[in-house]
Amino acid sequence: MTISNTISFDDFAQSMSPQAEPFAYVLPRDIVLEPKAYLIDGFIGMAETSAWYGPPDAGKSTVVLDVGCHVAAGLPYCGRHITQGAVLHLSIERGAVNKRRLLAWCKRHDLMDIHIAIVDDMIDLRTGEVDTARVIATARALAEATGQPVVLIIVDTLNRALAGGDENSSADMGKVVQAAERIKRATGAHIAIIHHVPVDRTDRMRGHSSVLGAVDLTVRITKPATGTVLVETDKGNDLVDKPIFGFRFESVELFFDPDTNQATTAPVLVPTDAPAASSASKTVLTRGAQIALRALADAVTEQGKPAPASGRIPNAAKVVTLAEWRQQAYRQNISTGEQDAKRKAFARASEQLIAMQRVGAWDDWVWLAR
Repeated sequence: MTISNTISFDDFAQSMSPQAEPFAYVLPRDIVLEPKAYLIDGFIGMAETSAWYGPPDAGKSTVVLDVGCHVAAGLPYCGRHITQGAVLHLSIERGAVNKRRLLAWCKRHDLMDIHIAIVDDMIDLRTGEVDTARVIATARALAEATGQPVVLIIVDTLNRALAGGDENSSADMGKVVQAAERIKRATGAHIAIIHHVPVDRTDRMRGHSSVLGAVDLTVRITKPATGTVLVETDKGNDLVDKPIFGFRFESVELFFDPDTNQATTAPVLVPTDAPAASSASKTVLTRGAQIALRALADAVTEQGKPAPASGRIPNAAKVVTLAEWRQQAYRQNISTGEQDAKRKAFARASEQLIAMQRVGAWDDWVWLAR
């Protein structure tokens, strides 16, 4: 289409989109500064989005549920002030397990009447708007029933919320991100999304990076050889100090069957006395971790290159790729078994070293941290 000299640009724009309404905008002089509000002081912001990730058996679902219970009960979280409110837990994965964990937390703290609700159902946040609208409606119903605003909504897990979608697809992951944003804007709640890690990595989330770019906070959860559950802030918008917490599991008996002599139990988290970083630094390295650490040192010597500009890697660090480190560890016989045994041995060793902060990791780069 050609614009004639007799048609102004304004007239042309109006003819192309006569029904368009302009977006609201604000000039600097009109901005009303609002101090950042926190759900947990210095850790989780109000009305933001976070991703919590870690390997299997590290306790990520238990960690996020524990956060939700503290918020619902109005209890300080590891000494930090919280903003109390109702919590909605979308148990798309292992709903029965999460119910037992919730009961265990309530029994351990002797608090049964707290405003946290579990939805044990299939929820699709990818293919349409129906379930997204139902989540919003559920949050509003919970707020009305409890008399408190819903301040936290937990999605457990991202993979199940994809409803068969492809984690590596920007389109599929983008749809879930959009659904989470719509829920956040409609409810004013913080959206905490639980996600998995790749089979051979513990330092990043599985699948497409659109989730990392969309969230305000990422939290990595690991459980090194000490058994301490480490909860470490990874990415944190507006956070100067990135907190790290340490916990241990404690089993709570929920029911005992005298006929079978079997007890039904569930784990709860108990904060450790020592700071998590201090606890991790005193851990004795396993044989595999020692081999992996030597392999990284050799890989850096042979193949190390200057760190890319990122703001996440120390400027003086020499880096190699994770694949280069892994191959060096294989050559140094981190395991004498078949390829699968080597892969698992390296995964365990690299997880321990990263959790202990002996090795730094970001994106696909690794380096000697100390």
